Amino acid sequence: MTNEVKTSWAIEADYYQTCNCDYGCPCEFEAPPTTGFCEGIGAYKIKKGNHGDVSLDGLGFAFALHSPRGHPRGKPPWCSSLMSAPMRRSESRF
Repeated sequence: MTNEVKTSWAIEADYYQTCNCDYGCPCEFEAPPTTGFCEGIGAYKIKKGNHGDVSLDGLGFAFALHSPRGHPRGKPPWCSSLMSAPMRRSESRF
């Protein structure tokens, strides 16, 4: 039994993402990638959001990823990088 406290969160965001697969990226539907591997990038701008009582409104983040086998139900290996805009308030830093 665990005493882990779960924090509720939600976001409404504009986003852009793309990868080397055909349109409609099969990796997003747990199918093999078009070219046998997956490389992609994406960027999100949170219009409205929160993590518990902390507002995430206006924050942005981006990612880059590479997977030699695509998205087989989240199994490794994945290589990714996450970049975020500077936090405006100390309470926004997790």
